Amino acid sequence: MNEKRKILKEKIEELRNYWIDPKYRDGLEKAIADAITFVEMLPCEAPDPFVSRAEDGEVVLEWWNHAIVGFNAVVGFDGDGTYGYAIYKSRWEPGHYEGKVTSPIPKDLLDALLKEKTEK
Repeated sequence: MNEKRKILKEKIEELRNYWIDPKYRDGLEKAIADAITFVEMLPCEAPDPFVSRAEDGEVVLEWWNHAIVGFNAVVGFDGDGTYGYAIYKSRWEPGHYEGKVTSPIPKDLLDALLKEKTEK
């Protein structure tokens, strides 16, 4: 794993350091593992996302680029081995596929992330 992805993985792992209701702790741990699996599949040329989590333990990765009008993407992990995603083009559009963390990243999402990198 390259240094850039190692730092991103550490940011995701740091999410466990913040207080969370104990009833969501197990889900958070699973969501962290799923998000790391996803990040490890990102091509090196894909930009790094902003990392956060919801109160219920969902791990959220968000890409924003205000230089490209209308580009944003968000991916959420609940810890069940899948993820949901949406891409903002001229409006928010849900992903065309339910992402499975053990499957390749869906083409529509990957294309959007790589477009974001090349158009900066």
